[in-house]
Amino acid sequence: MTDVSIIIVNYKSWPVLKECLTSLNNITLNNYVSEVIVVDNNSQDGYFSQFTQTFPEINFILNSGNFGFSQACNLGASHAQGTYFLFLNPDTIMSQSTLEALLDCAHKHSDYKLISCQKVNEKGVYEKFNKPLPSLMTLFGLLRVFQKPPNITNPNHVPTKNDVVFPAWLSGSLILMSQEWFEIIGGWNEDYWMYYEDVDLSNKTSLLNGIIVLIKDVEIIHKHGGSTRTSQTIKALSKTEVIISRHVYVHNNFKGIKKILAQLILIISIMISKTTLLFLSLFMYFIPKLRVNISIFKNLFIYYFNALKNTTWLSQRSIKFRKNM
Repeated sequence: MTDVSIIIVNYKSWPVLKECLTSLNNITLNNYVSEVIVVDNNSQDGYFSQFTQTFPEINFILNSGNFGFSQACNLGASHAQGTYFLFLNPDTIMSQSTLEALLDCAHKHSDYKLISCQKVNEKGVYEKFNKPLPSLMTLFGLLRVFQKPPNITNPNHVPTKNDVVFPAWLSGSLILMSQEWFEIIGGWNEDYWMYYEDVDLSNKTSLLNGIIVLIKDVEIIHKHGGSTRTSQTIKALSKTEVIISRHVYVHNNFKGIKKILAQLILIISIMISKTTLLFLSLFMYFIPKLRVNISIFKNLFIYYFNALKNTTWLSQRSIKFRKNM
């Protein structure tokens, strides 16, 4: 009987994945049985077979293509035996106390449907966890200054050891849920190739009256961007997909005139900012950080052209996955 299946999605993130798997191998759980599943999104760089030999106790699954984070999470879950699924980024380092605290919380509170903890980077800076769900006020930078932070406390909550707060959504870098809840909400939404799938998952949980919690006094190390900034090409791709996923989220979760207005404002604000950065990049091509904006602008131009042509907000990578099903 497996208590928890730890599911990790990898794409060319082998150095940080090695640290993550080593940290998991160093954990000896006293009251739980665990398994680790790594889904590699077809990295095709020669490291897959090397890692299967280095970590023989871990279940490695080679995906048939890079069809995105959500699809790979669902693929890993389809092979999982655990009562609980812990979705974990490869650029994290886990400790025994944190893993046990997460599992203890899930066992004691069956009404907690999504559970996470604090994330801290290598410089000791904690990630913000009181971010609101996307709305017309929060989608756009200029309007965010007028939005109050969401209330993450519960007046009926009695503080205990490993106390929790109740954020609007949890980062997909670490989310624990039961296998039962995973089935109820239909897993991860594969409309998202990368980014905003965690926001969508949290929103879906809230709509079904599931409670979302974050444990305040335990943490993992999260080398933020360690799995998406390995090259200029991947960095441009990931930044483009953030924008695409905003459009997908609006399409999936906004209604009526609000949806139309949000999509139009998104397009206008994004193209103004990216066109400005494009001209800066052309004049200062010698700065590598600026050069990536040329690729982002090109990616967005292709995306908007295909969105108009195919009448869909989905990423071409998500569409490719559907064609390969």
